[in-house]
Amino acid sequence: MDFNLEEAIPVLERTPSVLSTLLDELPEDWTRVDEGPDTWSPREVVAHLIHE
Repeated sequence: MDFNLEEAIPVLERTPSVLSTLLDELPEDWTRVDEGPDTWSPREVVAHLIHE
């Protein structure tokens, strides 16, 4: 499948609300913890999405 920005925009527009729904109001222990070396916490994943 070739990437088509026009088709991707609706998905990208939904991303912030989906992430908020999944992560809002969770204890920080859940959003800041990772699963060990070479893994990311949910908070780090979101930060990388924002950065990109």
